[in-house]
Amino acid sequence: MDEPLKAYRNFVARIKAEMNAAIDAIDEFVKEGEAREKEAKREAIRAYFDGRDFDLVPLEKIFDSKWLNKTADMRDVKNAILVKIEEIHSNLKVLDAIAEHGQLAKAVYLDRLDMGAALREVETLKANAERAAREKQARADREAREAAARNAEAERAESRELEREARLESMVADALGEEPAEAKPEVYWFEFRFQGTAELALKMKAFMTENAIAYEKLGQGVIG
Repeated sequence: MDEPLKAYRNFVARIKAEMNAAIDAIDEFVKEGEAREKEAKREAIRAYFDGRDFDLVPLEKIFDSKWLNKTADMRDVKNAILVKIEEIHSNLKVLDAIAEHGQLAKAVYLDRLDMGAALREVETLKANAERAAREKQARADREAREAAARNAEAERAESRELEREARLESMVADALGEEPAEAKPEVYWFEFRFQGTAELALKMKAFMTENAIAYEKLGQGVIG
């Protein structure tokens, strides 16, 4: 290769390398400058947010990265922050009006800032509560039926025992050639616990009153 041409090409290559290095240095300088500007703007935004006396959610929850753009005017950013704060207060007021599970819904909302998610959580909790109530009532009904079946069996056993005793007395009297003694009604006292609705309790008390059965109320309570 001709030496002058080779020297020229080396010179051009060196110039290009130096220009590229200069361009890279300028780009890096510009990027660093933009980063410093964005960080300064971020700090200004944080200072404004902290001055709003609002601590329900951190700034990061509502921060919009577009606020750091050069085209985003600080006045618009401040207004956007105020709008978001007002929106959060307004949504919490709506959730406060929910009679059941409102506090938990507010916690969900503050965690996600999503009213849809908060309201869906309320519906889920209501559905769970309804299922739990149905299960509780079904369990109470089942236990009542089981208790009634046990009571019925105990009553049948008691009736059989009384019949057996009466037959034994009759057999003894026949063996001795005596007339069976006139049965005298014995008066018993009973103490038992009754479980049922208030309406059923009233019917039971009315039955005892109509049949001249004296009773004494020992107490009452609601089954948890």
